[in-house]
Parts: sequence; C-alpha cells; structure tokens
Amino acid sequence: QEVITEEEVIKVQNDPQLESEYRVLLDRKQKETDNRKQLEDELQFLQEKLKRLEKEKSMAEEKISIKEVLKVEKDVTFEREVENLRRQFEDEKAKRRS
Repeated sequence: QEVITEEEVIKVQNDPQLESEYRVLLDRKQKETDNRKQLEDELQFLQEKLKRLEKEKSMAEEKISIKEVLKVEKDVTFEREVENLRRQFEDEKAKRRS
C-alpha cells in the first residue's frame, strides 16, 4: 500500500524594498539622534557661557565708578565786554555828578 503525503512548503522571504526602507529609516534615526545630541551639547555650552558672562558683567559693574568732572572757565571776550560796560557806566555816573 502506498501512502501519499502532501507537504506544503512555505518559504518566508523578507521584502527587499521594505528591508531597504527600514535600513534608511534606521540610518536617518541615528543621524537625527546624533544631531540632537550635538545640539543639546551646544545648548549646554552656550548656557554655561551665558552664566559666566553674566557673572563677569555683575563683577565688572561693581568695579565701575563714574567720575564726573565739571570745569568752568571764564569767557575772556565776555569779561572784556563786562569791564568795558562797567567803565562806561562809571564814566556816565561821573559825568552826571559834575
């Protein structure tokens, strides 16, 4: 007696296009992760630099002293004019007395 057995063989194979897209996505994800890490490091560096500069600024402001110098000078031309008018006044005064 013969026994006939039927066997179904199923071969599973990954889709090459899907595999390719998956690798592209993994690569893109890694690049984005690396880029994010770089940006986070740069942000931390800039925040530390900002804190340092703010501290230096406050220390520098403590050392700043403002000195205002006011210098008054006589106007020679004006002084001559005043003296001239004074003489004229004294002369007129003397003329009226006599």
